Amino acid sequence: KLEAGPKGGRIVFGEQPNIDHMRLIKLVQSRPKDYKLDQAAGALRFTMDMAEPAKQIAQE
Repeated sequence: KLEAGPKGGRIVFGEQPNIDHMRLIKLVQSRPKDYKLDQAAGALRFTMDMAEPAKQIAQE
């Protein structure tokens, strides 16, 4: 599940997500101001300027 707003959002993972865990960890480690793991919620939180809808879509 993806939730995004003007200042960031979160990606909520299912019970058995099909993701590369090491790649996710490296992303969080390389950009700690932008990404944080929320283990309690099973989510990846991100913070960035996305006030315009086009910016929300363009973010990686």
